[in-house]
Formats: sequence, structure tokens, C-alpha cells
Amino acid sequence: MTMISKASGKILIIEDDSDIAFVLKTMIELDGYVVLTAENGQVALDLIKSEGPFQLIFLDMQMPVMNGWSFAETFYSLYGHTVPIVVMTAAADSKQRAKEVKANDCLAKPFEITEFQAMVKKYLPI
Repeated sequence: MTMISKASGKILIIEDDSDIAFVLKTMIELDGYVVLTAENGQVALDLIKSEGPFQLIFLDMQMPVMNGWSFAETFYSLYGHTVPIVVMTAAADSKQRAKEVKANDCLAKPFEITEFQAMVKKYLPI
């Protein structure tokens, strides 16, 4: 099952901190992208089924219900590596966390909004 659609820049942000999710969503929507948020991996999987396809996923690692590791494992088993995943983590070694879940990239928290916007443009140039 393919998840890639060139028709739009639809982004999923999986982040349990609602303030962070809101700021990221708002800022990237100003750049013309469609953005949905999920507070954990399980909600994200439900959104992918009902609202997909997405062209880019930002993934927090430490979340209740379903963490980033479990989400990535389940996502890849259902959809393969069809969508770039960018890990967002406050862990000391963000690159290692990204490698653990076979993510395409990582953003170490805290990051500047310009770094987030640059990551979006890297994978979804307008």
C-alpha cells in the first residue's frame, strides 16, 4: 500500500506536548502545508487510516499510550518506508534515536522554528 501522493504537502506531527504541537502546526500551516497532529502513536495510526496519505511525519519518542519506537515499528510493518519520518527528541543523542527507528532524519529538542521549517522544506519543497 503506497502512502505517497504528490498532490499535497500533508504533514503529521506526533507530539504529546500540546503546546509544542500547536506551535509547530500553526507555523507550518502558514507556509501552505496541511498539518494534522496526534498526541501519541496510536492516535497517529488511526489518523493515517482515516486521513492519510501523509507525505511527512514528525515523531516524538517519549509519549504515553504508544511511544515513538512502537509507532515506527507498527507503521513500517503496515506501510513500509513510504513516508519520511523525522524524529524529534530531547534525548542526548538524537541521531541514535533516529537510527533506532530507521527514521530519515532528526531534530534535537529544543530546536528553533526555522530549523523545523527547513526540515519540512528538505522533504517537501513547495
